[in-house]
Amino acid sequence: MEALNNRQNKRWMFVFVMAGLALVLGGSIYIMFRTPTFRFFRWAETAGFGQLLQKIRADYFLGPHHSPEWFVYSLPEGLWAFAYATIISSMWIGRLSWVKYLWIASIPVLPLGYEILQLTGAIPGTFCLTDILSGLVGGSLGITLVYITKYIPVNETETF
Repeated sequence: MEALNNRQNKRWMFVFVMAGLALVLGGSIYIMFRTPTFRFFRWAETAGFGQLLQKIRADYFLGPHHSPEWFVYSLPEGLWAFAYATIISSMWIGRLSWVKYLWIASIPVLPLGYEILQLTGAIPGTFCLTDILSGLVGGSLGITLVYITKYIPVNETETF
């Protein structure tokens, strides 16, 4: 039984590592490809990371013209939706509380709501259907990863 629990713990570790990598990759795309007028850079400056970001960008900045638009502008939203969905669904999967449904419902509501607020002008930004698709696909993949981790049986030969 202890070996089974150890393999299941490794699965959950894998899930959280995947969420962390998605966050890091999404942030890295912003740092490497987005223009410094984006609000992310103001937040980083406020948090005391302005000089570090300037150094990284001076050495590695590629600019938005070196990659497809979906990669620069939509993929980060999908990666962050994946990370959010992974974390939220792993916290609530298998729970009986009705609150679980509010949290799970927040997964598609965030990318949809963010884009709708941009469309109406309530928040700055440009409405984009590709961003919605990216957010919904990322969130769905995050939920799927957690579901597989929770409900697919652990076999004796599993190595990760």
